[in-house]
Amino acid sequence: VKVDTWWTGKQYINHNQLRSDAKIISIAWKWLGEDEVYSLTWDSKQCDKAMLTKFLKEYNKASMVVGQNNNSFDNKWINTRSAYHKLHVDRFVKSFDIYRMAKRYFRLPSYSMAYMAKYFGLTLKQSHEGIHMWNMIEYGTKEEQKEYLQKMVDYNKGDIVTTEELYLTLKPYFASVTNNAVAKG
Repeated sequence: VKVDTWWTGKQYINHNQLRSDAKIISIAWKWLGEDEVYSLTWDSKQCDKAMLTKFLKEYNKASMVVGQNNNSFDNKWINTRSAYHKLHVDRFVKSFDIYRMAKRYFRLPSYSMAYMAKYFGLTLKQSHEGIHMWNMIEYGTKEEQKEYLQKMVDYNKGDIVTTEELYLTLKPYFASVTNNAVAKG
């Protein structure tokens, strides 16, 4: 989000200081148990509508989505940007948040995906270059934008792999979020 500020350091930023809307740069997902990880990015005009339209065709087919902190982050972003573009989101898709379930059932020093992946011996989460990556995607040369957008996609795809491994590893210790009748056919 682009904002106008008076100075650096801690400060309150009022909505009147916003100069752009927050947008989704890329989305990655996979179907549980399948190998392929899918990804989409915003268009050349940095608009996320076409990406969301394509993604929601898959998302709305799901009976449940699984993520790390997805109830507080991913799901809200999808809902917010979909509502902005007047796109349909199936509100009956269940959400399984590994972060929330881990906090409920485990006593770990950290509930970050990076820590839990390391602790449980899973594929380690890829590193991220922080704000520099976003700056390059938004303000870099055409070549830098392309390079860093691909880095973002690779990072997102890596998160998907680790998320699935974490879910499958911890699932036996969590309560079910679906009705037993569904599991029994």
